[in-house]
Amino acid sequence: SNGLSRFSENSFETYSINDGLKSNDLYSLEISQDGSLWIGSEAGVSILKEGHFKGYSLPVVEPDSVNFVRSGTIVHDILEDSKGNMWFGTNGGAFNFNGSSLSQINEEAGLSGNAVKSILEDVQGNIWFSTHDGGTCMWNGTEFSNIETELDPYGSHATSSLFQDSQGTVWVPADHISMFRYENGKVDKMFQPQGGISDARRTTYEYSEGGLWFGGWRGVYRLDPI
Repeated sequence: SNGLSRFSENSFETYSINDGLKSNDLYSLEISQDGSLWIGSEAGVSILKEGHFKGYSLPVVEPDSVNFVRSGTIVHDILEDSKGNMWFGTNGGAFNFNGSSLSQINEEAGLSGNAVKSILEDVQGNIWFSTHDGGTCMWNGTEFSNIETELDPYGSHATSSLFQDSQGTVWVPADHISMFRYENGKVDKMFQPQGGISDARRTTYEYSEGGLWFGGWRGVYRLDPI
């Protein structure tokens, strides 16, 4: 909520709206193939290229006040796919920018929910979308397939932070329920939260031996190689 910090040569340099960022409230980062840094914020997208910031505005969508997201321009996640298209996860679905035009995918088109929190391209080129209330779905470029997980205790499908490991398995964290594993067209429930650590997981990292770290609100889990 205080801008963007870069760590280099044992020191930090911080950038804010005074340097050209659209907002100091930042949610996502993506480095594109040309070396540009794309920054998702509460007020849209900023691009850092050759040392200069440039703002990029997406269409204003309906805020999600029920989930305490009052901004109609927030960008939760950014992805550059293998074709060079930029994807932006917003409260109005996902926007796709092909370098010249912008298109939108939302619930009306088959997306499982409009509040897109995470976007992933798998090794087959399918695009995955994780949403706040509608769970997770996969788009093959033509149609959507819903990834079936359980309803949480509050009656919603809140998922986040999709990740594909080196074996091709896609990991889907479902808030208040469990971590799910998708491989060979099948979804498996992996483990229940334990040890008092929050079950809202927000990031995944694969370490060199093939195991995984899952970061959540109150700490981490480690899943050793299976």
